Amino acid sequence: MSNNSNDFKSPEFLEILKQYEDMKKNKTSSCYLEVDAILDISEYYDTIKLNTKEAGEVLDFGLQIHSDDSELKKYKIQNLISQNLLDEAEKLLKTMYLENYDPEIKLIRAALYIQKGEKLKGILLIEKTLESIDDEDDEEMCSEEAGNMLLNAKEFDKAYKILEKANKNFPDNKSIKELYAEACFNTANFSKAETLYNEILDDDPYDIEQWIDLAQTYISMEDYSKAQESLDFASAIDENNTEIDITRATCYYQQAIFDKSYEYYKKAYDKDPNNEIAFMFASACCMNMSRDDEAANLIEQAIKVGGKLSPQFINMRIQAAIIFENLKNYDKAISYLNEAIQEDSTVTQLYILRGEVFIRSGNFLEGEKNFDIAIKYTDNLNECYFHIAIAYYDSHNYNQALSYFHLLHESTELDLSYAYMANCYLQSGNTEKYLFCLQLACSKNPESVKNVFNEFIPEGIAPEHFYEYVRKNWNGYSNNLFKS
Repeated sequence: MSNNSNDFKSPEFLEILKQYEDMKKNKTSSCYLEVDAILDISEYYDTIKLNTKEAGEVLDFGLQIHSDDSELKKYKIQNLISQNLLDEAEKLLKTMYLENYDPEIKLIRAALYIQKGEKLKGILLIEKTLESIDDEDDEEMCSEEAGNMLLNAKEFDKAYKILEKANKNFPDNKSIKELYAEACFNTANFSKAETLYNEILDDDPYDIEQWIDLAQTYISMEDYSKAQESLDFASAIDENNTEIDITRATCYYQQAIFDKSYEYYKKAYDKDPNNEIAFMFASACCMNMSRDDEAANLIEQAIKVGGKLSPQFINMRIQAAIIFENLKNYDKAISYLNEAIQEDSTVTQLYILRGEVFIRSGNFLEGEKNFDIAIKYTDNLNECYFHIAIAYYDSHNYNQALSYFHLLHESTELDLSYAYMANCYLQSGNTEKYLFCLQLACSKNPESVKNVFNEFIPEGIAPEHFYEYVRKNWNGYSNNLFKS
């Protein structure tokens, strides 16, 4: 398969699509389609309509006509894996035992291992399969497939290694080059990704997805003017593409220009009322502009649109909980966190946030219980202690915050904590420890000093020099230095 999106606009494709859809609507009693046509229709539903289930139904129809066709079986197995119907995929794969020598079948089996949670087994099979290939056509096809699988499995370094070699061996293969660019992006090799995307666009300047990917690369490079320029090119091709609006919104969001960012997220969800990401980040923009009521409405719309199968299921409920906590609607915040915990009971952040909400609502016993659960599940105690301390800090329970800050060992979190500890001691009137921690904060993490004491740092004084300024001007806790 691997069609260009423009191929789905051709008269030939539209004719076969009409034949299939007329049959589905019972306008015709039957229709006969060749294997290639069936694969094209399936890909259309999968990549354009984003309907994996319907794509699978197309393949089922094809197998009714061509029951022994190995290509249809391969794509059906991959479709079942993508729907997480692993038992069905395994069953169909077993019917292809005669093709076990086929490297593509081996890669499909590797994909099944990865989806079943046996990632190491899957990766080893991928590497072994690629090493055993001696046919150039098989090498090209399987390198592309393996690279794509590893990117989907978030094994970016391994994908990069395979795709770097494949791009060198098959420089005219656009799909490999696109995947290699994606691998470069995900391994933070942005300059190489930029070069590759520009090479692709030199050959195909109407590929809107590559313009958007190039813009995202420039955003990561913090070259926002070039990102906007790339999006202008994309918009000239199709101004109604919602991904352009979302990427432009992201560009503004990264620069903390939240009003402009909100404007483009709103454009996106106005065009596509089922776009949960647009609603979710429009809500985040409102949070950053202190428009919490509007933020609440938008995140609830995102949750409604996303449904139970959304990849953002937990993140959206975390965001909702934070918003409703800010609005002092603690019951609703807890309700959303309970939904998230029911989905995945091992996410440490959920218990820390639920503990914070309980603390702020005055239920200290339940707050402590949740912090204890967070400590049980975490694989990074320092990070967990830090976030629990911040939860107490944000609720103005400074002594409790200090008790968790003191549990930190030498780490980034400890360096971050000194400014917060300084303010805890300041609020409790302990001048000696306040000054001691402030000195450490200024030397180890000046940015945290800016975050905690920004309103008290005079213009022209760098955060790293704030301690010296305080020492020079200090004459007691209630002096003008700390009056806002």
